[in-house]
Amino acid sequence: MSQPNEWKATLEAGAPEADIGHKVALAVELLLQRDAALLIRDVNERAITGRLADYLRPHFPGWDVDCEYNRDDHVVKRIDGRAVVPDIIVHRRGLRENLLAIEVKKSNTREDDDEDIQKLNAFRDSHLHYQCGLFLKFLVGEGAPGIMRFEWI
Repeated sequence: MSQPNEWKATLEAGAPEADIGHKVALAVELLLQRDAALLIRDVNERAITGRLADYLRPHFPGWDVDCEYNRDDHVVKRIDGRAVVPDIIVHRRGLRENLLAIEVKKSNTREDDDEDIQKLNAFRDSHLHYQCGLFLKFLVGEGAPGIMRFEWI
């Protein structure tokens, strides 16, 4: 993205629900401001998603914000027979109320973005019925912190 904060307005505007887009944008902005060192040092993706989840929690009162939550009630979360583990979800544990699934990648990954985007589509279109999904790709290392790409599902 060309301007440092251009991503924020675009992220909010592209969200399926304005309120969700605004809340996510605020949390991402806090991550970029307060935890730039994580991105500059190119830490493990789980450390980044953990901090992002920390910043999301206050914006979603009454919802649970979890990283790598692999349960659908008491059984392993599956789509088309395969176990799935979203990076971050906003949901209500033990209920079929799934608001948002987020998949995060770092800019230096060799993995194809389309795999995560397909995964997010499956979260929305399957029996799990997530209201929306978001793919976020963070700039890491040289040029960090920043947003390289995002896509609402």
